Amino acid sequence: MGRVTGYVIERGMSTLAHRAVEVVAVALLPATPSKANRKTGPALTISYLPVAEIPYEAAHVSGLDEAVCGDCKLRPLSPSPAKDGCYLTKVHGISQVWRRFVAGGYPDADDAAWERMLSAGFVRFGGWGDPACFPPGHVEKFADIEKQAGYTHQHRRPFAQHLKRWMMASCETLAEREEAKDRGWRSYRIRIPGAPLLRGEIDCPYPRVQCNRCGACDGAKVGRRKPDVSIEAHGPVHKIRAITKFQEEVA
Repeated sequence: MGRVTGYVIERGMSTLAHRAVEVVAVALLPATPSKANRKTGPALTISYLPVAEIPYEAAHVSGLDEAVCGDCKLRPLSPSPAKDGCYLTKVHGISQVWRRFVAGGYPDADDAAWERMLSAGFVRFGGWGDPACFPPGHVEKFADIEKQAGYTHQHRRPFAQHLKRWMMASCETLAEREEAKDRGWRSYRIRIPGAPLLRGEIDCPYPRVQCNRCGACDGAKVGRRKPDVSIEAHGPVHKIRAITKFQEEVA
């Protein structure tokens, strides 16, 4: 299978699905700067996968992506008008990760692997999927990494409240942001292009600064006061239109 590019770090039954679904967390090692994600830069990237089905089929055919994405309004099969507003294309990258996992290309992490992973300067949770698909104790394993970024749409759910220390509450509407703030979360809000920032928000610094050098999206850690982050809807035109339509309908 060639050189090791990542490790299986956790397996278990999803906390998000309405049926019994096994999910796996794969940690992809930081790529070289020239091959890294343009927005994030080199990052230890944690992705969540339903074991039984390739991501494209899970997201666009069966709905099995619920096991790792929960009730996110941007899921392709969501009943929300924001359906298929997800930033991640399932055809190539994440489906290739799944294929490599199924082929045994990611070994289970041992002590040496954990040492290697924890030496990363930046960890990004949710290359695909939501960290809330695993119970408490999952993200805490990476607490000593200097910079972190993570997001969850499950900020309303009681079992996900422990994530507020590490994750941003992903919000698509003003009301959703207010709910998240009332629960003690920092928010990461998508807004219609041209819409103003709210009080307490900053605009996402990208492209001036890549995520691995920013570290603003690291949750509401005790003793640290940081502003919320907002970003204009971006990506393919049909995704921007989906998010815009959703926000206009709920306004």
